[in-house]
Amino acid sequence: MQDLDFALSKYTENGILDTAFGINGKVITDINEESNYGNDIIIQDDEKIIMIGTGNSDYTIARYNENGTLDDSFGENGIITTDIAGHFESPQSIIFQPDGKFIIAGSTYNGVDNDFSVIRYNTDGLLDISFGINGITTTDFDDAFNYANSLALQSDGKIVVTGYGNIDSYFKFNTARYNANGSLDSSFDFDGLTTFEIGSDVDICNSVAIQSDGKIILAGNSRTGGYFDIVLLRYLAIPVDITEQLNSSPLLISPNPASDILSIKGNLKNATVSLFSITGQLFYSESINSSDSHTIDISKFTPGTYFAEINNNGITLRIPIIII
Repeated sequence: MQDLDFALSKYTENGILDTAFGINGKVITDINEESNYGNDIIIQDDEKIIMIGTGNSDYTIARYNENGTLDDSFGENGIITTDIAGHFESPQSIIFQPDGKFIIAGSTYNGVDNDFSVIRYNTDGLLDISFGINGITTTDFDDAFNYANSLALQSDGKIVVTGYGNIDSYFKFNTARYNANGSLDSSFDFDGLTTFEIGSDVDICNSVAIQSDGKIILAGNSRTGGYFDIVLLRYLAIPVDITEQLNSSPLLISPNPASDILSIKGNLKNATVSLFSITGQLFYSESINSSDSHTIDISKFTPGTYFAEINNNGITLRIPIIII
């Protein structure tokens, strides 16, 4: 039985195979005598090529010189493997940090289900022990099967990883945001994790990008009624310090977190109060005539992070609210 190998091809700018690369523009690398699956590729500033995938069920990295030969200054003969949990692991996406370190995200089977897994390597390919636990962090969403497909780096160094998970028997968009040290960012939907259901059947997130204003865009597909549709989803940028935002506001919103009734006190005469989800979906909006207080029944809201937006005489305040 034949196995699968890492494969690269390089083309000139007019779409012809570059014969200066590998053999007639192609490179095939047998990591071991088992099947290997290449999933993503990135190019360093010095034109060296890093390819990631699964080899012998582990995270596998191969680095090539510009001409397609393996870079023997990297790992063992140009190849590095990392075993996270002793089971099948599937790295899907790689990015560089400005300092040259690189981050890889994918999924890892833990013996029961699949978790998001994120690894950071130093420029020489050694695990960055300042990240997570010895360079590795894994994340479980609700004890379900979860698969990370893409990651992006924010300008503040935080890492956004997206994919999907089989939660409540349906696949849904999953997003995790990590601090630069690999810990979950509690300013992102309270615990660093968010799950979003678009259709009633299968939602699969394949890619993530960060806008210049910090908003997060997810792309994927959703199936309802037997057909898949293209989906774009955008999350608002989350304030880094919720307490600071609340203390600097001329309004008092309490309690926060809240579960039943949300009370807003302050100068509310002729104001409009709205509640948005983290994705920007409007859940509540009302014009207020009262001058100093207003209450909102949130008892039927799904727990998570929301924004209370108060517009008064052309001035808009947006304050994060945690509903539990």
